[in-house]
Amino acid sequence: MPLSPARILIIRFSSLGDIIQLSALAGYLRELYPEAQIHWLTKAAYVPIVAAIPPVDKVIAYEPAGGLKGLISLAHNLRRTYHYDLVLDMHNVMRSLVARLFVGGKKRLVYHKPYFKRFLLFHFHKDIFPKDFHVIDDYCRVLGEISPTVREGTNLRPPAAALAATKEWSRALGEKPIIALITGAAWPLKCLPLPLWEKLIKSLLERFPCEIMLIGGKGDDAAQKLLKAARSPFCHLVPDFSLPEMLAVLSRAKVAIGNDTGFTHAAEALGVNTIFLLGPTGRQGGGYPAKAANSAIELNLPCRPCSQKGDRKCRYERPECFYQMDMEEIIAKVATYLGR
Repeated sequence: MPLSPARILIIRFSSLGDIIQLSALAGYLRELYPEAQIHWLTKAAYVPIVAAIPPVDKVIAYEPAGGLKGLISLAHNLRRTYHYDLVLDMHNVMRSLVARLFVGGKKRLVYHKPYFKRFLLFHFHKDIFPKDFHVIDDYCRVLGEISPTVREGTNLRPPAAALAATKEWSRALGEKPIIALITGAAWPLKCLPLPLWEKLIKSLLERFPCEIMLIGGKGDDAAQKLLKAARSPFCHLVPDFSLPEMLAVLSRAKVAIGNDTGFTHAAEALGVNTIFLLGPTGRQGGGYPAKAANSAIELNLPCRPCSQKGDRKCRYERPECFYQMDMEEIIAKVATYLGR
């Protein structure tokens, strides 16, 4: 790209996993333009997560309650104040269209989601994605040719205040390696069923000297049920910490095992050895490890992947994409990450 921008704006309003994967784009921009100021426009709820992305210099909060009028006013203020050289619309929805039109910018680039490819895959099981497709590569290609290692650049850094605030809670877990289990997800069908989590917890506690840290989703009681079922002093439920504090606690884990959800991507970006459990979703929808050292447990079934978000009804009485998973494969991955 011939342009050498001094000020760059990334527009991405949500969600947790997408923002974390886009941290690789922020890192790539920093590599290309070391002196540039990188700003990010996002929903107010996600400001703490964007603030934890090291290359981002400024986070701008959008309050959805302000509606279209509020967004236009915010975009006008940004235009008058910063005169952006490069604006990247990485959401490509109506809100981001309004933002990019009113914020201006010398050059504007838009990420185009692979809707048609996903439609063919999820409705007709015709996969025309490249075999090595990864959504991070797709994001970064808005800038043109990319480095083959760009997806390794997902990166989060917990704030020092959050690390300090959670230090005592984490210290109480003891000296054993911590295995974080991320049991929630926005869509229930993306979640490993409770009986399988129970089986996995039992195996982990039998095989390894470890502390298990349960991280549930918002409004999700699965983690509490698993804590009760485990009946072990080595199994702990993470309190209702703030988002920065959750990152701080998660960063102390040696291994993380999770559904295709935001906190699993967060674990990876924090440098934790991460195992993704992929049921109805897969690489083509964006749910896949970014870093080569991490792992995905998934099955080669004719029915999967069947959706991007786990929002389509399963054709079977139970989700076979989870129930046919080999727990021993997961245990073997954990053993490798623990150096056993």
